[in-house]
Amino acid sequence: MKQRPAGGGPEKEAKCSINVRRFGMNLSDAYAVTDYYCQGVSFKLDAWLAHLNLPPTGSGLQRAAVFVVLTRWGAWEHVALLCPLWVAGDADARTRVIDQFHELACLESDLRIELRRLKAVAEEAKAKFSEQWARAVDAAVR
Repeated sequence: MKQRPAGGGPEKEAKCSINVRRFGMNLSDAYAVTDYYCQGVSFKLDAWLAHLNLPPTGSGLQRAAVFVVLTRWGAWEHVALLCPLWVAGDADARTRVIDQFHELACLESDLRIELRRLKAVAEEAKAKFSEQWARAVDAAVR
């Protein structure tokens, strides 16, 4: 930055000092993974940072993406959010995030019907093979 003295004369280089302070987490060797990468992977007891915020495009989150990412850990203590899901005090943002997650958690009607059908088939098999079922349960308890 150049500055001209008040009384005229040649320009002088102005010196400026800035104090910078960083906040955050210390990161060692790390890399980012997508929900696509996570499929079939188990993070087990590794610690991970997750970014679950709604995209700025307004397109929302996808059920498969959220499900894949949130089911990779062995324990919730090993997951930390990269940033808050909404700005503190912003009730509208909080409502949007909660509504989006509720929408993702709802089963579509065809999936709900299929799950009921599978449960009924399992109950029929359990009744048909009750003796074998009882032995299997007894063996599992031991």
